[in-house]
Amino acid sequence: MYTEAKKWCLKAYEKREEMTHLQRLYTNWAHANFFETPYQEIRYLKEIAETDDQLPNAFYILGYTYELLRDYEKAIPYHERVLDIRKEWGSKPSWIYNYTSLGVCYHMTGRYKEEAKLYKKAEQDFPDSPELLYRQAVLSLSQGKTEDANIYIEKYKSIRRENSWSEAQVTAVIARIYSEGDFPEKAEECYQTALSLEPGNPVRMNNLGWFLIDKDRDVNKGLELADKALEMDPGNYLYLDTKGWGLYKQGKYQEALEILENSWELKPIYDHDVFLHLEAARKAVADNVQL
Repeated sequence: MYTEAKKWCLKAYEKREEMTHLQRLYTNWAHANFFETPYQEIRYLKEIAETDDQLPNAFYILGYTYELLRDYEKAIPYHERVLDIRKEWGSKPSWIYNYTSLGVCYHMTGRYKEEAKLYKKAEQDFPDSPELLYRQAVLSLSQGKTEDANIYIEKYKSIRRENSWSEAQVTAVIARIYSEGDFPEKAEECYQTALSLEPGNPVRMNNLGWFLIDKDRDVNKGLELADKALEMDPGNYLYLDTKGWGLYKQGKYQEALEILENSWELKPIYDHDVFLHLEAARKAVADNVQL
């Protein structure tokens, strides 16, 4: 509900001079989240952390913002700080993402041993968490421990089914696990299965299309799926991003740039993937003009 959220954010922003220093900083951060960039968000979040170093949520959001920017090394100390604060308080983290976000950063920087140790601790605080099982499956696949991965995946499926997830939903997430674990054939198979279970769902079309394009498996087929999704939802910025990225992969830089600019204008909040794709297309167009 981004439209409503932005409306209320602006109402708060107009009254920020009436707030306490900390409230004003949080309001400035919320405004940056909706209307500026993560770099402005980080500036306000750091001010919040300097104002009160016992605010685990501020440190978590700082880490997560760096994570979204794919600056995993900078994210790690902030995520670790959250766990340190909770340990000092003698309490467990407020949610599983305090573990899994740090786990993602460890994973992306090749710190698998620390990641595995972290998940052992997370199991004690959040047993049978599907988000944790997801990360454990990815880690196992990345280490070549396929038997362990299968155990985590089957447990994940069981919990999601108990929570009334559809088979298509479950299968689409399993596809992401295999993709992150670098098993592209299995990932594509799962994305295909999810689409076959819901052949008229544009989300399933875009999921498969995006995978085929981003992993350079079948760009032409990916674009076909993106076009079908856009026929059903022409204003969806994610589907436009998929199409623009596919055109870029085909070397159609000017056409890709136009589509990606449209995607950027339609996004509800900052999206780093779209930003990177747009910058790549702009550079390619500029380089071709110079030639």
